[in-house]
Amino acid sequence: MELRRTITPYFGILIILTIVTSIVFVKAQGIDELKALAVIWIPFLFYYLVGNSYRIFLIDKAVIQKGFGVKTFVIAAEDIRDIKEEASLGETRSFLVQRPYQRIVISSRKDPKGYIDVSLRHFKMQDIVKLLSEIHAMRPDLKLPKFMSPHKAR
Repeated sequence: MELRRTITPYFGILIILTIVTSIVFVKAQGIDELKALAVIWIPFLFYYLVGNSYRIFLIDKAVIQKGFGVKTFVIAAEDIRDIKEEASLGETRSFLVQRPYQRIVISSRKDPKGYIDVSLRHFKMQDIVKLLSEIHAMRPDLKLPKFMSPHKAR
C-alpha cells in the first residue's frame, strides 16, 4: 500500500502564482516580462517535485519512508515503539519542538532517533487511517492517535 498525496500543502502558493501570472499576462508589453515568470514558476516546480518525492508505504509488514535527498527509512511492524500525533506550529506555543504541519510520528524501537513522519496535510486522510488500521491489526498493543477514535481500526 502507498499513501496517496494531496495538493493541500501547495494550494495556497499555487493560487498566488496563478494570480501573479494572470496579472503579468494582462500587463505584459513584451516577451521579457513573460520570461520573468520563469523566476517564480521554476522554484515552485522544484519545490513541488522535491515535496512530491516524499512517500510512505506499507509493504510486507514494514512502514517505509522515501524522500528526495534522504535515505530510505524502514520500520518493521514488530519494531514500532509507538505512534504519536504532533501538532503543527499554529496549534502550539513552542517553536522548538513542533513541526510546520500536523503529523503522525511512527517511532522505531531499534533506532531511538529513527522515526517515520506522516504528514496529515500531504497524504489523503483515508489512506492514513488505513495505514494506521493495518499497523494496529498487526500490533494491537500499540495505542493509536486520538483522531483515529471515530474511525475505529478496521
